[in-house]
Amino acid sequence: MDTILPKSDRIDGNVPIYSSAGLSGFHSEAMVNQPTVVTGRYGTIGNDFFVEEPSWPHNTTLYVRDFKGNEPRFIFYALQLVNFYAYPRQSRRSRNQSKRRSPRTNNRAASRIAALRLPSS
Repeated sequence: MDTILPKSDRIDGNVPIYSSAGLSGFHSEAMVNQPTVVTGRYGTIGNDFFVEEPSWPHNTTLYVRDFKGNEPRFIFYALQLVNFYAYPRQSRRSRNQSKRRSPRTNNRAASRIAALRLPSS
């Protein structure tokens, strides 16, 4: 399902829509029906939200649906500890020069961030 949901396509409802800035409206249909963690993509990565109810993460966000057996709320709190400024921003013009501006990422870059390994109980 496409995450783009312009205001003109929204149908009044009670499903929260989360953008990179947080709650940005409501819709009649959920894209995600389980707890999820939502973060911004451009300049707002690290601006994280834990959403327990069905929701619609907007295309300005990255979101987690599969927590690989971990407690979703724990992943939300662990994500708060990631220093996204430690991952250099790369522009198309200059992939060899590290940038120290606001963090920016996409699914490919996010997958390179080290995964947390939790001790088994």
